[in-house]
Amino acid sequence: MNKYGYVVEIKVERRFIGPNGCPNSIGSGVVWDQGSYKVEILGGGHNEQVNREGGVHVEYDNVRRKYAMTQGSLNKKKGIADIVFLLDVSGSMTPCLDALKANIGVLIDGFTNPGSNADAIVKDWRIKVSGYSDYNADGSQWWQEYPFTDDPDQVRENLASLEIKGGGDEPESLLDGLWMLAKMPATDKGTQPLSDSWRYKSDAARVVIIFTDASCHMELAIPEAGGAGFEDVVRKVQSVGMRLSVYCPEADCYHSISSIDKAEVEFIGSLSDAVDKMAEFTSNTENFEKTLDQLAKSISASAVTPEL
Repeated sequence: MNKYGYVVEIKVERRFIGPNGCPNSIGSGVVWDQGSYKVEILGGGHNEQVNREGGVHVEYDNVRRKYAMTQGSLNKKKGIADIVFLLDVSGSMTPCLDALKANIGVLIDGFTNPGSNADAIVKDWRIKVSGYSDYNADGSQWWQEYPFTDDPDQVRENLASLEIKGGGDEPESLLDGLWMLAKMPATDKGTQPLSDSWRYKSDAARVVIIFTDASCHMELAIPEAGGAGFEDVVRKVQSVGMRLSVYCPEADCYHSISSIDKAEVEFIGSLSDAVDKMAEFTSNTENFEKTLDQLAKSISASAVTPEL
């Protein structure tokens, strides 16, 4: 495999010459004998190039993959992840933010060196830090964000730079934050990553890690969302392939979020004791490190994306 594509094995079940008169043909005027060929798919889309074993290059258009290869032979990209910390920055979350800053190295070490029994290692990661409060109470100051970075020290600095907000009433604007992330631009396939954009959907897994000790509004308030609701957010999140890991109090809104495809939700207390339980959860260094280690393993497993 090289940087342009991936290697697959094409099994030809019968001899044919393409494409004249042959609906399942590969290549123009090239004889494909029965047998197996190791080929390299270069680039994407139409007019891809096949390098048949022996060095013969064949131009073809729209390979009919259902005849050429099985679904199981499709290559998957492994070990690449764009990770966003989406954090409630209301005042009661200060202990959680301090614990994340102190232990972020545990998380990074966990998914870059998960151990000999792990199925996947995140070899190429970037972390973005975002903070949210309540748009209804804080207006334009409800949202904070820092660009993607692969520097652990910069991640710590970004976490430390989050400004604690009042938040007003107890529900916060988590869904608005998910909307902001889902609407974030993405780079084109195979191009250089940009710090203010997701990588192309099949170039990297997209993981969003949420910590909050409050419930969330189920209707969006930010003007750019145009009055969108929960189901609109679900569609956005799933369409861009965001995988959610949520640490939150048990509440109806988070039971709803747990229904989103690939979402993982861990309840920490209930709404009546969420502030104390989150503080207790994050101040216990040993348990918090175990949580981050488990989260790292989940990220490693998530960081496998199918080639598109």
